[in-house]
Amino acid sequence: MKAGADVDFKNNCRWISEKSYIDVVKSYIKALFINDDVNLQDKYGHTALMLVSQFGHIDIVKELLNNKADFNLQDIHRYRVLMKASTWSHTQIVTELLNKNDNSHLQNEDIYTALMMASENSILILLNKNANINLQNKWI
Repeated sequence: MKAGADVDFKNNCRWISEKSYIDVVKSYIKALFINDDVNLQDKYGHTALMLVSQFGHIDIVKELLNNKADFNLQDIHRYRVLMKASTWSHTQIVTELLNKNDNSHLQNEDIYTALMMASENSILILLNKNANINLQNKWI
């Protein structure tokens, strides 16, 4: 499979992650990424890690990271995994990503950072990891 492939990540990852079936995820990863490309992106630039992080299941995120998922890839709007997890208040995932040196200062196409997009629960975690509070989005 290649970047932009017609893969239904959103529905597959949502169903799997909502049920939190870690064994199914392991099988899905193996079946989907025949070419060892766990970083395959759909036509919107989504990776499995991005979508599963958005749904908030830390076990599945860890499984993807253990299979060399790249947490710094961007979708077509330059959103990263950390932005999706912090927006939805998935604090365990935010912590896991920051512990792997995810760059909290990186910005999307509107120049928003994960801190700007963060829910209340994620803000303290980002600040404790030295997220830059001086960056501005393009609307200011």
